[in-house]
Amino acid sequence: MQKDLHELIAKTISKMPKRSKAEPKAKLSYTNGHFAYAFTGAVLTDGFGVIRDIELFEGQKDSTTLKPHNE
Repeated sequence: MQKDLHELIAKTISKMPKRSKAEPKAKLSYTNGHFAYAFTGAVLTDGFGVIRDIELFEGQKDSTTLKPHNE
């Protein structure tokens, strides 16, 4: 069952465009059972789960080289 699901997800992703036509920096991702075109980012919270900061990053493949997107 799990292998079939993994194959289905992989095949679906391979057929979809990797970037959004409306916003080329938004990349295709599969999170929590949903496909989405989204920006790579980080949400910083405190110990109670209160959001303290939100950072959106430039679209790069290597997550170790992500740089904050300055506007």
